[in-house]
Amino acid sequence: GRTIIIGWMRGSDFNKVRMPFNQQMSFPATMELRTTPDGVKLFRWPIKEIESLYTKQREFKNMKIAVLAKSLSGLSRELIDASIEFDPEETGDIGWNLRGLKVIYQADKKAFLYNNTHLAAPAVNGKVKLRVLVDRGSIELFANDGAAVASNFALPKPENRSISLSGKGNVSLVINELKSSWPNQ
Repeated sequence: GRTIIIGWMRGSDFNKVRMPFNQQMSFPATMELRTTPDGVKLFRWPIKEIESLYTKQREFKNMKIAVLAKSLSGLSRELIDASIEFDPEETGDIGWNLRGLKVIYQADKKAFLYNNTHLAAPAVNGKVKLRVLVDRGSIELFANDGAAVASNFALPKPENRSISLSGKGNVSLVINELKSSWPNQ
């Protein structure tokens, strides 16, 4: 009863990291129509089966970014499914660095910015949400429960497994570490 899409992601340089393929597919996602105050819209969201890859979860509820930044300083993750939620009126701009891949929320533009890609994310009921999937060759962004989505080829440096956050105010954050879906990886 679901509609699932797997998108084709162009652009790659996988030879640098000795991957056995050229280009890639996005993570499988559901597609569904939802009624919003602006009318019917198409939403895309990672399939729930991703949870079978979860190995560890860290959850931080309504914490000051300055305090949370200290907690994140010791985390080291390679494959990540992370979500953040905040009130942009309180926080203003936020910077989120996942393995060297910088995602910025620009409060004045009501959008996330990653590598020249703008992803619309106006507040819904006073909150903005972003879910990010990071693996060895991509970063996928899902704003406001899948109302806006961007899938990008990205090669984080293998040794950079850091996660950091900058800004002011409080956020809620969930970080799931994933095991590889590839055998022996």
